[in-house]
Amino acid sequence: MYEILLSEYFCFAYCYCVFCPGTWLLFLPSAWSITLATPSGQLPDVGLLTVFALGAFMMRSAGCTINDMWDKDFDIHVC
Repeated sequence: MYEILLSEYFCFAYCYCVFCPGTWLLFLPSAWSITLATPSGQLPDVGLLTVFALGAFMMRSAGCTINDMWDKDFDIHVC
């Protein structure tokens, strides 16, 4: 039972591109902007960085999912 559940979660994680490095390409420009907008001598707001990190992950996941849906006729490795 555990193996079946784990394999289903792995399939969802694969489809949502959890293991893809592209999230950094979305997060780093926003993190850099938040850091530059922080007043001198202070640390950036961790809550704001967390919101942008989650948003970057969700946008990357949505992009991978819609790409897999549109390319299902071309790509045979879609979950």
